[in-house]
Amino acid sequence: MPEPKVNIGVVTYNRLDFTRQCLEALRVVTRHPFVLTVVDNASSDGTPEYLLSLKEQGLVDELLLLPENVGVARAANLAWQAVPDAAFYVKLDNDIVLQKPEWLGDLVAASLAFPAVPMWGYNFEADTGIFPVTREQGHAYRTLPEGRLHLGGACVLVPAGAAETFGMWCEDYGLYGEEDTDFGWRIRCAGLQSYYLEDEFVGLHLPAGRGPRIDPVTNAATDGMEEVHAAGYRAAKDASRQRNLGMGGLFSRNRFGYENRFIPLYTPSRVRAVPAPGPGRRAVRELDAAARRALFTERLASYEERGRDHWNMHHLLEWAALLRVLDRRGEAVAFLLELMREAGETLLLQRCLALHYIELGEAMPAIALAKTLLRLDPLDMVARMVVEAFRESREPGPQDYYEILKRTAVILATPPPASAG
Repeated sequence: MPEPKVNIGVVTYNRLDFTRQCLEALRVVTRHPFVLTVVDNASSDGTPEYLLSLKEQGLVDELLLLPENVGVARAANLAWQAVPDAAFYVKLDNDIVLQKPEWLGDLVAASLAFPAVPMWGYNFEADTGIFPVTREQGHAYRTLPEGRLHLGGACVLVPAGAAETFGMWCEDYGLYGEEDTDFGWRIRCAGLQSYYLEDEFVGLHLPAGRGPRIDPVTNAATDGMEEVHAAGYRAAKDASRQRNLGMGGLFSRNRFGYENRFIPLYTPSRVRAVPAPGPGRRAVRELDAAARRALFTERLASYEERGRDHWNMHHLLEWAALLRVLDRRGEAVAFLLELMREAGETLLLQRCLALHYIELGEAMPAIALAKTLLRLDPLDMVARMVVEAFRESREPGPQDYYEILKRTAVILATPPPASAG
């Protein structure tokens, strides 16, 4: 029986020395068969020429040389799409040097043993030994603690079935985004978990051997080397992380939408690679609104074909979110109300429904739900959003979810004025 096809995608942008070490080690060390896809984001340091030479030698299977830097998430999605019949996709950063022959075979074996797990990876983070080990069915893996959102994305494997459910890396976050954080949070919001394999020393994370340590307040990353020898690159990544993860940032918006099941967990790529003149050259085409809508329509049809009785509550909430993103908001509300009649007025259903009412501008049912939520938690964010959306001075009518979320976050983060006397 042939081995399932694995597509390893590597994104490059300058840092030729890192790319050499990454790709040479990958070909020399790895025992499990794979297809290697490399997407270059318009490097200017000789990387495209080096990659072309590897392609000519048969060491790179799929090569996409882009005319501009489209960022990590978009380029990684193009790599993902390049081998559509692959059973597994591996995102491998070009600053990872693998050293153990069974690294890929072990990832594949774990995924085959536990097909419900959407993502597996290796820990290249600064700290080791902090994630507890579980042994099951001959496999040893590390479990993330409750407060931890995601695996680090330096070396992760995603089975094709997970891509059907969750789509690909979110492309909202700019050149150096939080695509791994976002993907991991979508997995968590579906009631699922991702795992690191036990071995934390399958390779090196350049330049310091391990990944950087990230300050939880400033989001600045330090490894003792990169911030000195590649200060501009590190500063750009740190600034992007702070914009995305800080209060009111894009990830805050998406995370809140995911956890309240208002935004679909399914996130398809918005870009496609098309042929361009020259060896390995590709242009990048942005999907228009109709094409993007078709992707969500196809996903919704996969739910409708099997019927509601086939799906659990997580799937049914995704069904409602897909109706919303397809501008079928009235149907989404009716669907959620029916779920509440069948499953009871769960907290998640109430919060999700209240967000729909905000967007539709339906004040009375939104306020009724907010009163219930505030009795349970006076600081409930959704209830506070209802208050902000429909306060007396505001004209009634449809509200923009993101704008209301930002305003409410600012209000809650602002300390009350000091009392007189």
